[in-house]
Amino acid sequence: MLGGTFPEVILRKAVASRAVRRLSGDPAGLAQILLLFRVVLVDGIIGARELEVFEGICLREFGIRSADLSQLHDVLESAKGQAAEKQLYVLLKQLDVSARYRLVGLMREIANACDDNQEQAVRLVFMTARLLGMEAEEA
Repeated sequence: MLGGTFPEVILRKAVASRAVRRLSGDPAGLAQILLLFRVVLVDGIIGARELEVFEGICLREFGIRSADLSQLHDVLESAKGQAAEKQLYVLLKQLDVSARYRLVGLMREIANACDDNQEQAVRLVFMTARLLGMEAEEA
């Protein structure tokens, strides 16, 4: 349950909803979130540490709180989210070089938090780096 006074709760919901709405109009942002979540899912198990790191990245990089992940999920399942998924690497290749490095760094952050099969997550990071035109040493 959300704590705080009624106005504080409403403000938190409005801010979070605004962050999700803003992301829903950003195909490249949706593609990044989808790819980051793929790192969490790479071994088929959502580990607590991986999810915690993913949630931290969502808040830090996209302004999306963990309480709003269900809203984010709805956006990712929408037509906009599905379109972003179909064009994932096309959208990501349009990012500038520094944004690509940042994204791969975020992927590595999640991969390092993998409890079960870190090797699969690391392979996904390296494969993505190659697809984005980065050398393996840079990933």
